Amino acid sequence: MGFKSFFSFPNVSNKSFKELVSLSLQNWHFHKDIEATKISLAKSVKIKLQKLQQALTKFKLEKKQFPVLLHQTNSKYFKTTLLNTSIPREKLISRGFKKDSISFIPTGTYTFTINVGKFKETLDVKINHNESYFSILNKIAKTINSSDLPLYADVVYQKNGYEKIPTFEKGYILTLTPTNLEDDVDFTETQGFLLKKIGLSKIEPFEFSLKENEFSNLYIFQKFSPTSFTTSFFFPQEPINWDIGGYSFSFSSEVNSGDIKIQVVDESARRQLELLAADSQALVKDTSNWQDIINNLGLDTSEIDNDTTWNEVRGWLKDSIQVYSDTTYLELFLKIRDKLIELSQGEILPEILEQKNTIYLKNKEYKREEIALSFALSNLKLGEKLVLTEGDNNLLDKLGLRGTAKPGKDSFIKLNGNEYTFSSSRISQQKGNVLLEIKEENPHVQLYEVKKTTDEIIYRIERVIQAYNNIIPDILKNSWIWKSDFIKGFKKPFEDNQKDLNLIGMDQDLDYFLRLNYDRLDATLSLADNGYTVIFNALLGDRGFFTQLKGYLEDILQNPISAYFSLKEQKVPLGTKEVENILSNQITGILLNKIVR
Repeated sequence: MGFKSFFSFPNVSNKSFKELVSLSLQNWHFHKDIEATKISLAKSVKIKLQKLQQALTKFKLEKKQFPVLLHQTNSKYFKTTLLNTSIPREKLISRGFKKDSISFIPTGTYTFTINVGKFKETLDVKINHNESYFSILNKIAKTINSSDLPLYADVVYQKNGYEKIPTFEKGYILTLTPTNLEDDVDFTETQGFLLKKIGLSKIEPFEFSLKENEFSNLYIFQKFSPTSFTTSFFFPQEPINWDIGGYSFSFSSEVNSGDIKIQVVDESARRQLELLAADSQALVKDTSNWQDIINNLGLDTSEIDNDTTWNEVRGWLKDSIQVYSDTTYLELFLKIRDKLIELSQGEILPEILEQKNTIYLKNKEYKREEIALSFALSNLKLGEKLVLTEGDNNLLDKLGLRGTAKPGKDSFIKLNGNEYTFSSSRISQQKGNVLLEIKEENPHVQLYEVKKTTDEIIYRIERVIQAYNNIIPDILKNSWIWKSDFIKGFKKPFEDNQKDLNLIGMDQDLDYFLRLNYDRLDATLSLADNGYTVIFNALLGDRGFFTQLKGYLEDILQNPISAYFSLKEQKVPLGTKEVENILSNQITGILLNKIVR
């Protein structure tokens, strides 16, 4: 600030020098306070803008299936959830798979015929060796979409059950949707069972319906449990002490099968194998003690010919669980558990059970822990079962699995006077839009009411509104300190969507604060899918309020907040208007005269 501007006050010819200095100091302090205010304001606004950005980022709505959290009853014995009322478009869906899961489906060409309404077409899909399920699902989808069928195939990923499509399956899922949603979709397999192997099936039929706003009474006589297999119990640190050799059993279900192979080897022989196989061309019979090594690997020497390499021998053992005679049962069970999960693509869920036994030695009591391996099918479908078959060297018998299968049982409930039996503990009744999960048996009546609630959506919107309103005093009420483009960019998203926002119950008062009309929002939500679409478009459409606001915040937060301050000189009267109109020539002369005197 120059000499003239610092001492520039009009109508001060009658002021004393002391008064002039006082006014000058007030003016100087004012400008100093403005700079301090700007620094503080920049910090405050940045924090509030970041919180608004976080609230916008966390605000999620699915356009296809609006995630309204509806009424839940969550007791010790059961849980009910009223689902979205939209009817699923998909008619057939596969099981869910991880992206990198190897299928182990035999190489070859598979043929199937798909019927869609009055249309019918036979299709072929070629499967390569060790192709992933993700690749197979996409091959099937591409083949169907290239056909003349009025059918759309898609591979959908969902992290949680019922996130995008009406199934508990997670991962990548093949879905088939007819162009005309009234058409039925069916298929038959004429060569191989590819569609069966991926678990392609119709959306489960509706079992029964529950009406909203009515009380229901439920009796839980029996909870579902699948057929399970449990080994004998062993001490966890006890060595298995099995002879060198190969042991195996196989498992099979409707969609999966595999072989559990255990190879008991001599530790020294295994180390020798690794050294010899380092040379990929090294022949087995060129090694003087090759027969001893082969025998100690649990293999048959008659399988070795003149061209067999050590690298090939190592390959023979690749798919086996390799253990030693001093491997403990805990180590063995952990390896079998991991192999079952891998080969079944997560369809089998093994667990290690623990129990404590009491033993007596010399009149003393000791507690010893024992473990067993138990496994069963997960997400069991109607009619699906797990079968174990004995393999080499009676492995099932060694583990105590033969004849120890625990029979499964169906869920048996009585609801509103009607009895139902289900091969699951989770019952989806989409016709009534109710999901019922059985937790524990309880033969006594349980009462619950099914009703909609929009609390979760309202809460999500409220969080964004609160973060938005926190910024209003700093930006729109201090408009004199900001650039006009900065303020305009902040106001524009609401102005562009005002009509739609007013429709869903979001208003802006004269001070620019957002207000939520709960009656109007609830009325919009009650319009089912149409209401959901209105809300989605108003908030998260391509030019929706939240979409625009989020994009604007991403842009402005790339720069310091101070970049958006107005460059104009700020002037505020110091009690009167005598500091407003600068008459620098007059005051300069007066000050010089006073100084000379």
